[in-house]
Amino acid sequence: MKKASSKPKGATLYKETAFGIISRSKLLKLELKGTQKGLNFIHKLASKDKTINITSKLILQLHKVSFGWIFPQWAGRALLRKVW
Repeated sequence: MKKASSKPKGATLYKETAFGIISRSKLLKLELKGTQKGLNFIHKLASKDKTINITSKLILQLHKVSFGWIFPQWAGRALLRKVW
């Protein structure tokens, strides 16, 4: 059974970014560029050192490199809430 949506037909999500509030369709294009930045970052690291340790610090650094230019207020920052 298909779930009914409360959104108007053709509605989209909007996100707050460094570029202002933009639609999800515009954000997807930026996120693709961010993903490429992240892949380039990892490639550069791996070309220097084949034994990279995957740590929470590295993951946060990767997230900041990838998406910090889109979401400067929170990309690459650890959540400070207890989840358990």
